[in-house]
Amino acid sequence: MATPRHDYTVRQGNTGALAARFYTLDGAGDRVPRDFSGATLVAYFKWHGGTLTKSGGSVMIDGHAVTVTLAPAETAALPSGRTVIYEIEHVLAGVQTTLLAGALVVEAGINA
Repeated sequence: MATPRHDYTVRQGNTGALAARFYTLDGAGDRVPRDFSGATLVAYFKWHGGTLTKSGGSVMIDGHAVTVTLAPAETAALPSGRTVIYEIEHVLAGVQTTLLAGALVVEAGINA
């Protein structure tokens, strides 16, 4: 199955957030909220000349909703434009699965 893709936009020097709700299919083929019990979620960002990894308190899980938060200093350090790619990964019992991937479009900010 192909990894779902979604692009987000943040502004340099501002707090940024990537938020998504995740679902899976049950045995009957019905869509149900994804269970993240016991899992670790990690967000990876990459651009020419840099990387950023977010986990722990900056990747919040609320049921099947996940929010990755970028601090103002982190967005200020990102290059403007459509040059940053990201992946949100689920790690459980040694198995790593990419849940969501895409581009992080960074708008130029005057306070960056």
